[in-house]
Amino acid sequence: LQNGTHSDDNEDDLWGQDLYENEMQVEGGDWYMKQDYNHRDASYEEILHLVHDFGFGVSNSDTGIDGVLPQFQIGINRYQEIAYTNKLWTPEDDEYKEWKDEISLDQEYLASVIDAYYGLWGAWNDTSRPNTSMWGIYKMKDRSSFSTTGVRDNVSELVKGTFHPTLQYTAYLSDKLTGEFSMKFDSSRPYTNHSQYLTKIKLNGDNDITVFANDYDNTITGNNGKTTVVFSGSESDYDITYATDGIKPVRVKGYSGGGDNQLVNVDEIKFK
Repeated sequence: LQNGTHSDDNEDDLWGQDLYENEMQVEGGDWYMKQDYNHRDASYEEILHLVHDFGFGVSNSDTGIDGVLPQFQIGINRYQEIAYTNKLWTPEDDEYKEWKDEISLDQEYLASVIDAYYGLWGAWNDTSRPNTSMWGIYKMKDRSSFSTTGVRDNVSELVKGTFHPTLQYTAYLSDKLTGEFSMKFDSSRPYTNHSQYLTKIKLNGDNDITVFANDYDNTITGNNGKTTVVFSGSESDYDITYATDGIKPVRVKGYSGGGDNQLVNVDEIKFK
């Protein structure tokens, strides 16, 4: 992790995968809420490259590292070739040659898949390259763009066998966030293309926050301000458990859908 922006004069000679300050977004922060692609979140791509190279492995790698998922390696390589041949993944010629020489075509392709799969490009809007992601290189914009039939790109089935459909890390939200934060997709809130897959959030700071829960099994932790969580439907749709004081809700479980939500330091729940 390095300060500043990636440039020729801001590189070290360490052996690893660089990730820079100005290409990381903090959930609830300004770059995240506005989905600022001048500060595009490259965390998924760079961390994935590291796990790809030294975890599940790369077909035809010259590193001497076999990796732990040989069938996954073969599948990604196959879909990379299909996507490139069918112009579903279209890096510039010089990029393609550089990645091929580095034996990193599969890594760069999979990064495009994962970015689209988790909604990182859902808010990107370029009229010259509509319904694309990764600056127009990948012809799938978000998860709904994937097809499970035909040559369009069956890779989503392979991804589902390895990656969780939701984000499993705890997102520590910016302590500068105020007002509302939605974990549900809302076309009027660009960041929800991404936040709709969050399942664990921790609010920080002293501001009052209202959180709109999605329908997954969530863990929502409040901050020092007043934390309100809003659930879809009516109160009768949920089984609600309160703390021993009978005031603070600690669990809200939907009878049919709505998820099983663990609440920590949450002051109030609402239904809408």
